[in-house]
Amino acid sequence: MRAHLRPAPYQVRCVQSGAAAVAAVKERIPDVVLIDILMPDMDGFELCTLLRQMPSLEHIPIVMVTALASRECVVQGLDAGADELLVKPVNGAELRARLKNLVKIKAYHDLLKAQHQQALLDLAHTQQLLQRADRLALMGTMLASVGHELNNAAAILDASVRAMGRDLRAGQQADLEDLRALEHARNHVVSHGRSLQRMSQVRDDAVHTLVSLQSVVRSTLDMFQVTGYARDVGLHVDMGAEVLYVDGIRTQLEQCLLNLLQNAFDAFDGRYEGATIWLRVEVLDGGRRARLTIEDNGAGMTPEVQARLFEPFFTTKSPERGTGLGMAVVRQIIESHGGQIAVDTAVSRGTRVHVLVPTTAAHHAAAAPAASSPNPGSQP
Repeated sequence: MRAHLRPAPYQVRCVQSGAAAVAAVKERIPDVVLIDILMPDMDGFELCTLLRQMPSLEHIPIVMVTALASRECVVQGLDAGADELLVKPVNGAELRARLKNLVKIKAYHDLLKAQHQQALLDLAHTQQLLQRADRLALMGTMLASVGHELNNAAAILDASVRAMGRDLRAGQQADLEDLRALEHARNHVVSHGRSLQRMSQVRDDAVHTLVSLQSVVRSTLDMFQVTGYARDVGLHVDMGAEVLYVDGIRTQLEQCLLNLLQNAFDAFDGRYEGATIWLRVEVLDGGRRARLTIEDNGAGMTPEVQARLFEPFFTTKSPERGTGLGMAVVRQIIESHGGQIAVDTAVSRGTRVHVLVPTTAAHHAAAAPAASSPNPGSQP
């Protein structure tokens, strides 16, 4: 066989047994494997079956060479995973022609594999860009509301400083109420700054860590409340009695929840009388999954809008209120965390969004009473 292949540009490595062949393949993956069926320690059928079980040889052409020309032998060889069977005596020209075609097929599979791997890398990069674009768009949407809140705090600061300045210039002690107002406004500004800083944390190297779902809810509610939205709607939060941990990326989970809260708020379209948002965390499947539900009693969606809800760049909002990236990113993030998202909605009946994510076993060992929500309430 080696002599037959000498005229062709092949590097040929011969081994004397099936065990030696397995060791050689593990050391260096070949482009084609030639196997004699009759061998002392294991026959060619056994070796072919064994090689096909190795992931690295999934698309490696295997040629069996045999003096057994029966139909049963051919069928057994193909069942074992062989691509070709050559009957002895082997013609050198035929062998070289078959190997030439098989090497081309193997090169094609290698190209497809490389393209697939590159496509996965490109997809992951695109998903990161989409998440970043959505986060920036969400921040832009919220900045006007945050700016209004900061202006209110600045007005309090200005009035308090002026009043205290007048008192000091008049030789009087500063009024305690002015000092308290000053301190309140300062805390308000600090809270805004920290929430915006946390929201802006978009890292390409973000890794999964053990995250408390309740802590994600609390930090997201902090960000939602600094916009002033929570003043306009009734917000009822039920975090459950058990702390639930997920294996996830905190900033991405916060991004999802903030998007869903923003959508719930926008569902009222400026009509806030009786407007209510409910947020609930529940344990499912004996603690193996957690369900986060966000519900509003807003306008709801038509079947046509619901059908396109997760399409990138689809939106019913004005350009300054949304880009259409939010729900597409939410679903991508949830699914990347091994979870699912479902939407139940109808016109004039509001919208209920269920997010289900797997919990980790650690929450059983680390379970502790969940901190109470800032606006406790229950689902009606």
